[in-house]
Amino acid sequence: MRDTAAGALLGKSLVVYDPTLEMAVDVFPCEDGHAQERSLLDRVLYTVESGDVFVMDRNFFVRKFLANIASLKGYLICRHHHHHQQCPMTAQGEERLLGETETGQVFE
Repeated sequence: MRDTAAGALLGKSLVVYDPTLEMAVDVFPCEDGHAQERSLLDRVLYTVESGDVFVMDRNFFVRKFLANIASLKGYLICRHHHHHQQCPMTAQGEERLLGETETGQVFE
């Protein structure tokens, strides 16, 4: 269908990668090519175990998802967008500069 302008969109998948194993450990397929990956987040929660650490893109910075990971005793690392309206954050203490990367500073 690549040569057809009216062709259907391909489905999507949200993949959980384990860097220790160097492989995908969970795949959440979606046949709707128009869906956002965020629509699959509830399915990811069924796989969260205590102590899991998720490193994710800011597109997954969704209040309900973050709160559910925390309630399951999981952790997350996410780049926070300063102008993110859906999930405003309040610091629980002073930010600490941890270091620098090629793209900017890292705070905790």
